[in-house]
Amino acid sequence: MKNKNITIFMSILLAVIAVGSFYPLSSTAKEHKNLSIITEDNTSISIGTPQLETSLFSFFTVDPLLSDAPLESSTVKKGNSLEKKITINPSTSNSIIDIPLEINKGDYIVLSTNADGKSDGAATIYNKNNESVGLFLSPQIENKNDVEITDAKIINGDTIQLRIESEDLTSSVTLATTLAATSYSSYFSSGKWITRSGVVSLSLTHKSYLHSGSTNDRILKLADSWNKVVKKHSDDKKWKNKAGLEDQYACHYNTISAAKNPWNIEPSRPNVGYAKTVLKACNP
Repeated sequence: MKNKNITIFMSILLAVIAVGSFYPLSSTAKEHKNLSIITEDNTSISIGTPQLETSLFSFFTVDPLLSDAPLESSTVKKGNSLEKKITINPSTSNSIIDIPLEINKGDYIVLSTNADGKSDGAATIYNKNNESVGLFLSPQIENKNDVEITDAKIINGDTIQLRIESEDLTSSVTLATTLAATSYSSYFSSGKWITRSGVVSLSLTHKSYLHSGSTNDRILKLADSWNKVVKKHSDDKKWKNKAGLEDQYACHYNTISAAKNPWNIEPSRPNVGYAKTVLKACNP
């Protein structure tokens, strides 16, 4: 009798696990298939179906056959970006969500971290040539008082894993994510070499997109936009003193920001390091 009970229990357990392996991956009728965006190197990237990480213990606390679908998502393409919205229900408000990015062979993902070393999931996608080709912007939560992203990491090389927590969620909230394929024109309306009072400058007229987003988004955009500047202008014979130009560029971004347009960075200025460049109002 004892062996029979064990057999019955194992059969039920395997059935529950089998159901659980399919059930958490709910995708609503709103989900559009085969949506992708094109990067600068002419390859496509996209966001896969978000999945809810579950443990064996969770099957005994929430019956997947009786509860609502724990994860719903929808995707909209806007220009060269994809916006995916994920519904978080009270039953899934303390969970781990995996968001797979469909990238190309040789591409890799790097998370952005703030001054405290914390990541909210914002990340840059690089191609095999170490050139940035896209951004996964900081996930936005409908009401940050209800749900918080407490940790993020990269798993399997192509998936952003978010740990979300809530103290007392009573209704569904939306987690909005954006994957953008970026280019020089994403950040600048023009960039040209000029001469002012005998001094050669690279004059960059920037767009509002460059300055938008969370702290982590801005960290991503600073690095990504500089990558685009280097790629577009570094072959010109006027280009030199890359480190000094980068410090001038970062200084403009972090101090003057959107208040001045265009920015002018000058190869002839000495390379004195970022701190001294800031002390000299970006003009060492």
